[in-house]
Amino acid sequence: MQQLGISPRIKGFKYIRQAVVYVRERQELLGLITKELYPMIAKEHETTSSRVERAMRHAIKTAWENGMRDHEMFDGRPERERSPKNSEFISYFVTYQSFKQQ
Repeated sequence: MQQLGISPRIKGFKYIRQAVVYVRERQELLGLITKELYPMIAKEHETTSSRVERAMRHAIKTAWENGMRDHEMFDGRPERERSPKNSEFISYFVTYQSFKQQ
């Protein structure tokens, strides 16, 4: 994630990293992001679901504005001006990592 411009010094980094781990284990969590994924991460980090969501959104948006939009992971994404939603980013990231490991 660092090569995408997401700094490990911000809270969103560790929340996104944990979300990726959970989604690799249970792909269906992408459809249950507010009902299950955020609460799972919040519980683990002793915070609230809304803070998890906000920190992830901030990390993604900041990295997007600083050039992440040009990364090959987003080739073919129709909406290039607006940063991806949290679930969209996690989906792209998990898919990209799976592709790279083949």
